[in-house]
Amino acid sequence: IITGYCGDSHIEVLELPFELRGKKVIAVAGGAFAHLYDLKCAVISKDVVIIGRKAFYKCCSLVNVTIPESVRFIGEMAFTFYNCDSLERADLPESVREIGESAFGFCSSMKEICLNENIVSIGNGAFQNCISLRELEIPAAMIEIAENAFAFCSGLEAISIPFGIEAVGDYAFFGCSALKKVE
Repeated sequence: IITGYCGDSHIEVLELPFELRGKKVIAVAGGAFAHLYDLKCAVISKDVVIIGRKAFYKCCSLVNVTIPESVRFIGEMAFTFYNCDSLERADLPESVREIGESAFGFCSSMKEICLNENIVSIGNGAFQNCISLRELEIPAAMIEIAENAFAFCSGLEAISIPFGIEAVGDYAFFGCSALKKVE
């Protein structure tokens, strides 16, 4: 488990190691890379299963993050990319099944979210205030979209929601003032 970073606080590219002290890196702990304001690119190693709460919190310059197929859970405010103002795209690998509360909240430059077909749950406020997001396709396996999940995504114009979804929380799409098409 990587618990923190004590190198150059102005680092721009971060590649997580596959091993640390002879052990496989399988998790990024909460807050591990928080407040690395100059970080532009993060490559998460191939054996990481969990990205913890606030792992990349307020990495305001983060534009690109590579999430490997091994990741199953993205924690609360993980990118927790929460408040990563420069992050433009999130490609979530097939292994991710749950997106935690506010995981990508307030990523104001987020233009595209590629939700894989295995995601079953999107947490409270997971993508709230992603004001640059224009379109959204919810995968067929989705069971629950929590309250405020996409609240105040004011640029969102079109969404596609599958018929089999069991629950859509209160205010899940509240404040999506540009919304013109719901399928």
